[in-house]
Amino acid sequence: MNFKKVLRNIVIGGIFIIPFIPLVVFYSLFFPFITGKAFIFRIIVEVIFVAWILLAFLDREYLPKKSWLLGSVIFFLMVLLVSNIFGVEPYLSFWSTFERMEGFVYLTHLVLFFIVASSVLKEILWKRFFQVSLAASIIVSAYGVFQLLGFAVINQGGVRVDSTLGNAIYLAIYLLFHVFIALLLFFRSRSVYKYFYLFVIALELVIIYFAASRGAILGLLGGLLVTSVLVMFFEKEQKTFRKISVSALLFLVLLIGGFLIVKDSSFVKNSSVLSRFSELSFNEIKSQGRYYIWPIALEGFKERPILGYGQENFIRVFSKHYNPALFNQEPWFDRAHNIFLDWLVAGGIIGLVAFLSIIFFLFFTLWRSSDFSVVDKSIMSGLLVSYLFQGIFVFDNVTSYIMFFSIAAFILSSSGSDSRVALFPGINFSERKIKTIVAPIGIVILAVSLYFLNFEPLLANRRIILAIHPDNSLEDSLKSFKKVFDSRTFADSEATIQLISRTVNVVESKTVPADLKDNYFQLAEEKIKLQTSRFPKDTRLLIAAGSFYSRLNLHNQALEYLLKAKELSPRRQDIYLEMGASYFSLGDTKKAIENFEYAIDLEPRNPEGIIRYAIAYLYSGNPEQANIYLQKLSPGILYSDDRILNAFVAAGQFEKVLEIWQNRVESDPTNSTKRQSLVASYLKLGQWNNAIAEIEKIIEINSEFKETGEYAINEIRAGRGSGLVEQ
Repeated sequence: MNFKKVLRNIVIGGIFIIPFIPLVVFYSLFFPFITGKAFIFRIIVEVIFVAWILLAFLDREYLPKKSWLLGSVIFFLMVLLVSNIFGVEPYLSFWSTFERMEGFVYLTHLVLFFIVASSVLKEILWKRFFQVSLAASIIVSAYGVFQLLGFAVINQGGVRVDSTLGNAIYLAIYLLFHVFIALLLFFRSRSVYKYFYLFVIALELVIIYFAASRGAILGLLGGLLVTSVLVMFFEKEQKTFRKISVSALLFLVLLIGGFLIVKDSSFVKNSSVLSRFSELSFNEIKSQGRYYIWPIALEGFKERPILGYGQENFIRVFSKHYNPALFNQEPWFDRAHNIFLDWLVAGGIIGLVAFLSIIFFLFFTLWRSSDFSVVDKSIMSGLLVSYLFQGIFVFDNVTSYIMFFSIAAFILSSSGSDSRVALFPGINFSERKIKTIVAPIGIVILAVSLYFLNFEPLLANRRIILAIHPDNSLEDSLKSFKKVFDSRTFADSEATIQLISRTVNVVESKTVPADLKDNYFQLAEEKIKLQTSRFPKDTRLLIAAGSFYSRLNLHNQALEYLLKAKELSPRRQDIYLEMGASYFSLGDTKKAIENFEYAIDLEPRNPEGIIRYAIAYLYSGNPEQANIYLQKLSPGILYSDDRILNAFVAAGQFEKVLEIWQNRVESDPTNSTKRQSLVASYLKLGQWNNAIAEIEKIIEINSEFKETGEYAINEIRAGRGSGLVEQ
């Protein structure tokens, strides 16, 4: 086999492995549904890119086509490069986090994949590529069926299937692409086997339905409507296709209209999926995080309108412009949940325009090309509309990016232009020189990139899992943490957060040797100082550091970090609550109350502020003021929070303690342990008869308590009930 053919096989073989990446789940890695997929994609792209460079030296026919679409993708990449360099946290922008695995490194790999795939794959290979991708999507869908049938666990919990993507929204977006790909292959096929594509579409529609992503489903319906309308108006030759489009359009209109008619029926209300659509309204949207996150994104854009904050820095915007009304949402948003706002924040107006230019030239290239039929153009346009519509409500992920750039590469490759980019003008190497000079250089570059871009961070990721795994000894966990930090990768920030959590548990343990506690504490303190100096605008890390010192009763150190966090996120309640707790522990009740009051003023609906505020008054001997605020809590919170219970005990408010235990017993009448606490409350208040009656109920519930209970009853009747409380 000649050298050129070997290189071509490497490139094509690597490209054809990529559709199986959505199946990858490495439970031995941190964020197993993300990191494994991203690392494998990066490794494959690096290998095929080096092979492609050598191939292009040998044969200029493998260079990419000249196209405005190609130019727009390169322009987008360059804009983000500049945005990242001059952004808030360039290091984070380039490397991202394990939770996302995106950033400029991943974006560069996506663009390299786009260039290679569009240069090498021709029409028949694209058909095979999409068939392979559909095969992978069938496996993903089949796993979703197993989840529905109860044979496999839904990873997120609940009833929304997530398959090997680990997220119902990610799954829906992935399958959305494949519904249109199957539709494209169906109309392109002349074989009797074409009807298998309809089976694939039906299967994946079912899984999309049970993934219950409203954005994806509405995007799918919108994309199908667009496809039907385009075929109906522009298909002049194939009357059968026009009839199909009219029928599809009528069906979609009836489907949507029918749902609107029955949306208030019990059938819809009792459906976990359909009810999500029936409840969709402006008031319902106001209860979602997006209602608050989108204005925050716009505030970030106003601050850096030209080139933005750089990739992966939305969390900085979120912290700075945090809305206290988000108290009942997830604590940290690192995405705007809108792809347009995400690029607006990351790259400013230039970055958004660059992204939109890709979209524009996708449509332009598609409809300008004579190599696509009207049906092809209509289906691909419907796919792009679906992707853009669902992108209003969600953000991209490692899998959806691969699908998007695959479609972009297909459109570029299949367009009519045959003019190639002059990538190596004036350079003509013989095959011998390519083998002896260029290839060794490429292999060295590949080895370096594989090691530093993938192997080291991958190993660090694995060591984080070993460090936090409950089956590992504390000594081994500490060694794993140290190895993570020794590698000096982008894993350090996540490792520091995990180390902080582990160290608190170790130090608070009564069974861990003192020297081991010291080793954990010293390492945690060292990394806190290092990471907060490297990333001084990381509010999440500053809060974690403050909480770390607060838990260990080192409140002066805690305040040092919490005050810095307050400067970065002046409207975040949990910072003031944590500061108030530290001031209270230091004996500065005045400052503690001031911080608690400010937290409540920021968002009076947040029960946590009321709880902390009331507890401070209870411990400081002012139960009257505490009770004024505790009355604002719902009974469910008031009676279930142990911090309130303990504060009542410390304040000697035993009537309130009794009230709490009565409520807890009423809600869980067979729990003998709770009843014993109720007995203690009766005894503390001298309610001997009630205590005896309660002990008798415990004996009925738990026969093993009979001897102890009868002894207690005799002691109470003998006038020694107060002695039982002391015991």
